[in-house]
Amino acid sequence: MKPSANAIVLKCAAVWNSLRGAWMAYFVFLDLRSLARVGDKGPYVGIGVDSSLLVTIGAMPLKFLGILAGFRFGLTGETTVEITATLAYCLVAIGLWRRLRVIKPLALLLWSFEALLLASYVSYAFFTSFVPWSELRSVAIFSWLLFLGLYGMSTVYLMQKNTASLFGQNLKPAIEG
Repeated sequence: MKPSANAIVLKCAAVWNSLRGAWMAYFVFLDLRSLARVGDKGPYVGIGVDSSLLVTIGAMPLKFLGILAGFRFGLTGETTVEITATLAYCLVAIGLWRRLRVIKPLALLLWSFEALLLASYVSYAFFTSFVPWSELRSVAIFSWLLFLGLYGMSTVYLMQKNTASLFGQNLKPAIEG
C-alpha cells in the first residue's frame, strides 16, 4: 500500500515542526543555563541584530514575542515564551505525525497566528526602521516572506476538506479492557 501525497505532506509538516521544537528547545536550554549562572538581571536594554536572528525569527515567529517579553520581564519572560512555543511545536508535530484529529485545530491556530505575526513583521520592516540596516532589511524581508508563504500554504492545506479524512480518531486507549 503506497502512502498518499496528503499523508506525505503531513509527515513533512510534522518533521518541520519537530525541528522547530528542537531548535526552540536549544534556545530554552541556553536561556536556562544563563539564568542558572547569572540570574535574571531585569528587562533587556538592547539586543544585537544579525542575519541569523532574522532568519530564526522567520522560522519561529514566536521567538520575537519572546524577545519582546525579555524587554518587559527580562530573561525569565523570554524563557517562558520559548517554553510555551517549544511545547506548541512539539504537540503539533506529534499530532500531525499520528494524525490526531484533536491537534488539527491547534496546528491551524499556530500556523495562522505565525502567518499573521510574520505579515506584521514584514509590514513593519517595509515602512519603519524595525530592521535597522538596509543590508539586513533585504535578508529579513526575503526570509520572512518565504516563511509567510510556507505558513500560509500550510494553513490553507489543513483547511481543505480532503485533509479531514486523513485524521483518524481522537485518541485510542492503549489498553482496552
